[in-house]
Amino acid sequence: RFHHAAQKIITKDQQALAACEVMANLLNDETKILIDGKREQDLEKRSKNGAFVYAPIWAAIGLGTGFIDTSPNVYFAVLTAFVTMGALRLISHRYSIYLREKSRLLWNSVIYFNALSPAFSLAILFSLTQLHATFAPMFLFLLLAVFGVISGGIVNFSPRPDVTASYILTLLFPPFLSLTIFTSERYLEAGLLVIYGSYMFFLGRKIQEEYTQRVCQQLKLERLNQQDSLTGIANRRSFDKTFNDLWNTQARFNTSLSLILIDIDHFKQINDNYGHAVGDEVIKQVALGIKKVCRRNSDIVARIGGEEFAILLSSVEDNAPKDIAEKIRSTIEELVVDSGEKMVRTSVSLGIASTIPDAISAPADLFKMADNHLYKAKQQGRNKVVVAD
Repeated sequence: RFHHAAQKIITKDQQALAACEVMANLLNDETKILIDGKREQDLEKRSKNGAFVYAPIWAAIGLGTGFIDTSPNVYFAVLTAFVTMGALRLISHRYSIYLREKSRLLWNSVIYFNALSPAFSLAILFSLTQLHATFAPMFLFLLLAVFGVISGGIVNFSPRPDVTASYILTLLFPPFLSLTIFTSERYLEAGLLVIYGSYMFFLGRKIQEEYTQRVCQQLKLERLNQQDSLTGIANRRSFDKTFNDLWNTQARFNTSLSLILIDIDHFKQINDNYGHAVGDEVIKQVALGIKKVCRRNSDIVARIGGEEFAILLSSVEDNAPKDIAEKIRSTIEELVVDSGEKMVRTSVSLGIASTIPDAISAPADLFKMADNHLYKAKQQGRNKVVVAD
């Protein structure tokens, strides 16, 4: 019993260690780029929410306290300002992707402006409740409004801790100054702002940590869903999505796209003669051989079937696909896999098709062309490369 219990503890520790290693592996440069991209996309979506908040808050407070009757010009001027800032936020959200691609600095500036300009306006209105008798009846309502928008803001801006911190300071610092410097005997309220602000900073940090963990987990799942478990290269689902995306990109820029389809020759005989374990090892070695040849970051290598592979090559010279395919063929021909009984050799057949994508054709057309040439390679005796004339 003791041995069994100890073994369970060791197993749990090993699982925990493995989980930590997975998280550590996720935090490489490529994943950090993916996380940053995810942060930006989420921030774009969430920041849109603020466009519909400030104007209704001010409209309700102004109507409820009678401020619209005592100072109608100020009331409508502030309302117009909030509506304008909301409209600008919606417009910038509409063109957010364009702004991000054009200039990171410009995109960041727009994000900060959209987040902080209405927050600063609300903070100034709250400060005026301490400095001007006309605004005094709105003190409690604006206090609640400030607390409310901070609570929502730390969630909306959780992808970016710098924006969250700036947002909280923008909303609380002006009223804190008005309560401590320009008025007297309002230290209780100022203290409450400090306590609430500190709590929001702490809570915002926790939300940001949870957000980052969730994004890491999502990326891990996406990677597992897009990765072939045996070879570690892309699977059919990932290939199909990448194929469509790359097709649209090449069509937009009127540049070439090449597809190489690869099939391991006589693979069924390998499985029948040596077993599935040896067959799996052959598949893994073939995948490694293909990856050794296709070293460009833009080269897409995927396992699309049991013993079938595909390679997408974008914007390459006319002879490059054939040269790459021939190099793959000769590399695999030299592979030797130890079956335990004897050394197993194998070969591959390859079909190549190239085109310049357009709106009329589709990825399936290029795939069919490459598949036809792969079939011809098999008909010609296998261990061949066939490319369209």
